[in-house]
Amino acid sequence: MPSKELIAQAAKAMEERRKELIAQPLSRIYPQLAEAAAGAILAALQEPTEGMREAGIEAIDDNWERGVMRPAANSSLTCWRAMLAASALGEQSE
Repeated sequence: MPSKELIAQAAKAMEERRKELIAQPLSRIYPQLAEAAAGAILAALQEPTEGMREAGIEAIDDNWERGVMRPAANSSLTCWRAMLAASALGEQSE
């Protein structure tokens, strides 16, 4: 589940955008609200946090230690998944 902070940022972005769109029909508002939410999520992932970087490095190090270093594509997938899991998008929140 995404972190509460990321959910709050996305909700705030959507609310700010909704205020600008209030007179439009809902069918035109929803795509723009989704764009605002996606923008908030993208902003949260633009700069990896220290925790995300550490998770990616640890995932690659684990592969080296187990002797299962695979081609770069697989290593990058492992790293990416670990980094996303450590991000606000993948955080477990209460």
